Amino acid sequence: MEANKFEVKSLSDLIKVFAGIAADFEAAMGVKRADISTEFDEPQHEPQPPVTVAEQKGINDFAIGKEVIIRTYSAGVWFGVLKQKAGNEVILTKARRMYSWWAKESISLSGVARHGIRQDGSQICGELDSVWLEAIEIIPVTGGAAESIRTALEVDQS
Repeated sequence: MEANKFEVKSLSDLIKVFAGIAADFEAAMGVKRADISTEFDEPQHEPQPPVTVAEQKGINDFAIGKEVIIRTYSAGVWFGVLKQKAGNEVILTKARRMYSWWAKESISLSGVARHGIRQDGSQICGELDSVWLEAIEIIPVTGGAAESIRTALEVDQS
């Protein structure tokens, strides 16, 4: 038996190799099938231009001046007013660490942003003037949801 050498540069190349193996097997078994060699060709996409300074500014302006929940890389979950954003770095004012929280409805931070927290089961730390954080998620919070976090009793941090 002769081994064939091939180079796989993309998923469509790999699919074509498997299609060839299947075709050889089917030919040996006497089975006929439609040729699928071009069925899985990758679509050709126009190259995308780089993100412009104006677009980057728009991304960094997201939710500035609004009350938000920030999920961080290693500092937990925070609530406050988003003062500044550059890439994944943010500065919150009127910042409160949400040490532990229970969504009033639902089970996620998205639910907290929409419906607020259960104040009886959540532990929200006292307000800091400002804090610098590395954000992995920024969720705007409005209305009653923001009010429930803003007015939560400060947890005893003894």
